[in-house]
Amino acid sequence: MDDILLNRRVVRRVVVGKNKPGQDYVNHFCPFQVTTQSIMASASGLRSPPPRSNATSPRPKFDSELLKTYMKKLLSSTLQNNSWPEAKERDRVKGWIKDIGERVKERMIVIQPQGFKYIVLTQINENLGQGGRADMVCHWEDTDIVAQEMYSNDTLICICIALAVS
Repeated sequence: MDDILLNRRVVRRVVVGKNKPGQDYVNHFCPFQVTTQSIMASASGLRSPPPRSNATSPRPKFDSELLKTYMKKLLSSTLQNNSWPEAKERDRVKGWIKDIGERVKERMIVIQPQGFKYIVLTQINENLGQGGRADMVCHWEDTDIVAQEMYSNDTLICICIALAVS
């Protein structure tokens, strides 16, 4: 893992892949927010700004755990009996991607119908035992969430990322 300072944000880069045969994939990202004030304060010995109050936000909360549970079941039920298709049947993969993305978006609307913009990213690749690398940098409000699930079998890898931005 590497920590990188980029535009006042520290980004932790994590490698995604198999370390040894038979091990599961690790899929993790971790954004941190670093402000110029906190960098200046630590250098000069001054204290960081006080934390936000403990008052609840008037914005609606999105239940990310409910969405993650749904995504895990959806990926498993959609892809468990499927394998990476031959070259002439690759349109099936496009169909799986579209179906998963639409169903996750529909569930997000059911969970919280108003107050958020929804983004769903779905990617399915052939599993050849390769690793992967992903970076994500975000500036979040208190109510914004990201839900991420991954499914893999012997022939394919699917990553689905859902964002609810207020």
